Amino acid sequence: MALWEALSGKRPFVGATLEDLREDVLDGPADLDDAALPRTLRPVLRRGLAIDPKHRWPSMNELLHAIERTSSRRSIAVLGGVGLAAAGIVIYVISRSATTQSSACAQPAIDPDSVTLTAGAKPHVERWRAARASACEAKREVRGARLACLDGVFARIADAFHDRAPGPDALTDELVDPSACETDQPPHLLTTIDGPLSSAFAVLAKAKDSGNAIDSELAADTQPPCVRTVALLAGRVGLDPAYAPALFGKALALFAKIQAASSACDDDAIKVQAAFATYTGELATLRRVEEATKQFPSDANLTGLAAIQADVALEAGRPGDAIAGYETVLSRHAAAGRRQAELDIAIELMKIHLDRSNPEDLDAVMALADRYRARAREVGRGAGVAALAARARWRLGDIDAANLEARDAGSAYSGAALIDSEFEPQNVKGTVVDERGKPVANAKVVAGARLWGDDAELSSPVLAIATTVETTTKADGTFELVGARKMAMASNGDQVSLPAALTPSMTLRLGPTSTVEGNVVLGSEPFSRVRVAIYIYGDKASQLHAGPVDRDGHFKLSRIPRGKHEITALLPDDTDAPRYFDVTSPVITGVQVKLATKPSSNRVLYIIGRSETANPPDAAMAFMLRGAHPNTKGTVRELLRLGNATTLALGQRDAAQLAPAFTGHVEADDLTGELSARPDEDVTICAVELSRKLLATITSPDDAVRLLGDGDAGCVVVSPDQPLAVVMIPAVKRR
Repeated sequence: MALWEALSGKRPFVGATLEDLREDVLDGPADLDDAALPRTLRPVLRRGLAIDPKHRWPSMNELLHAIERTSSRRSIAVLGGVGLAAAGIVIYVISRSATTQSSACAQPAIDPDSVTLTAGAKPHVERWRAARASACEAKREVRGARLACLDGVFARIADAFHDRAPGPDALTDELVDPSACETDQPPHLLTTIDGPLSSAFAVLAKAKDSGNAIDSELAADTQPPCVRTVALLAGRVGLDPAYAPALFGKALALFAKIQAASSACDDDAIKVQAAFATYTGELATLRRVEEATKQFPSDANLTGLAAIQADVALEAGRPGDAIAGYETVLSRHAAAGRRQAELDIAIELMKIHLDRSNPEDLDAVMALADRYRARAREVGRGAGVAALAARARWRLGDIDAANLEARDAGSAYSGAALIDSEFEPQNVKGTVVDERGKPVANAKVVAGARLWGDDAELSSPVLAIATTVETTTKADGTFELVGARKMAMASNGDQVSLPAALTPSMTLRLGPTSTVEGNVVLGSEPFSRVRVAIYIYGDKASQLHAGPVDRDGHFKLSRIPRGKHEITALLPDDTDAPRYFDVTSPVITGVQVKLATKPSSNRVLYIIGRSETANPPDAAMAFMLRGAHPNTKGTVRELLRLGNATTLALGQRDAAQLAPAFTGHVEADDLTGELSARPDEDVTICAVELSRKLLATITSPDDAVRLLGDGDAGCVVVSPDQPLAVVMIPAVKRR
């Protein structure tokens, strides 16, 4: 009040009687005549005169910083010393042009006619003008808060279009739709975007436009909280720990910094961005997003919350609900022009469709790939889209085209590091010979820890789960492999060798191959989910040769080396018990393959992970192995050698959200999870700790392998009639 009087020459509130003065004060600062004040100081002082203490400046220092920020872009004049009740502070404010014109509605903090904006600002300014006209007609109790909110909206418009032409995704981060201010409790927004905050928004816009994180000096601890939060969000772009385990540690450390900075930031729009950016699927982070969206229910925020709800449906085993939710989110992003967010959701949809793999799902994957392939390439995510499309194409039977596309995509979404780490790389010299022992030139040699092939490739880039090393034999049939692992095979046209374990000097003998043809009895299972695989056995090594089936269950596999091998049917979440058969003649027909003889049920297995120590983990990874493996306890690497495993994340959840089966069994600090469609047989459930402290040590793929592969796991055998399993989790030992 003293500063207002010093600058304008009169007190802000007046009244002939105490009751008149009280009424004027309770009307709030919205209708005050502020024409004599410097324009950029008006919102600063109006906030200081807010009726609700929560809407005022939290401290004198915050007020002084706000005054300093308003003067950073214009010439400064010393108006003089202002006594502020024993504060003894000299205030420097910007020079002003005098005006005596009053208005029934307070003047905006920034006159839209006084700023020059770049192309694209006009529709935003027009919406702002319309919202402000409406706010001026609002009832007295909410008018001031709405106008203050709209001052913040225009401050963002003026900054975003001051010397930039931001893309739609950048606009989502900085701009606020004026409709957000039309509620009775509008969000609180900064009404001045100073130099550092403007620079931080520019960095975030650049990161979003490129799709890559940017580390900025504006994220330093010495920066104001809002500036630091926005700069840290620029470092969050493209950092997806769900699909890059090697980044877990970096992500968690960054999330903690964003949360700490945003909690001290006095801007609801920045706070909600921070809440979304640090969502991890844990209950506490979900609650933070819900609360932030409640405070600021804009279209973008409601869309983001809908995406999280689709995530929850997916985790709960409801892919249909998840797909419907994501399609709604995709449409809303597209309508708003949020291109990067739209691409993120499109890729997530591709993954969900591919996991379910019904025929319509594979068609949807291909359609999404065609729609977003070019855009994904622009931001460096083309390999991921291509890899997903290749998998769908392969399942639909176009093997050659799928392999070509996957090879171009590289190792996107590959878990090769964990498999590779089981075997030491070797340098190998060898020779490829034909059946008579004669050296073969130009034969292809492939080596790897796992060789999963198809009719076109000894190690299909679509199916690959390990890194392969390839070479071609010289004129004398010799070859050399550098950094090879475990086994090798050779091919030359229709001639293929059996797989052989690596030795320093080895010979691979080519031989004739066969075509194996038959049918899978599909029953109610869609053809697109089924693969037929032959395990080809050689010298201390085996290769998996797989192929899709036709709509009627017919399959045909070619280039199968002669010998006694095993054939089986594969489903995304199940495998039939393989049976031996002899491959001796050039063509074998009439082979009948059944789907899994160990059916899964619709029953759920409820899992509790309980720490063996007094320091429970923050999270855990559970593994389900088919069959009983009593007295099993070892590293994850050792357990996975016992067979294929289904994985499930265990986490801390609110007791109110737990299924009734957990009632009376869950103790404090227990971790829980639900495994749907459990097998109707004994299973072994193992769990390994994933503490935040341990995750923070991960800085590379090798670290991730060491974390998952060398972590100690505890196990328990669960019979088909047990609805709930309790597995004890040992403390992780560094090895």
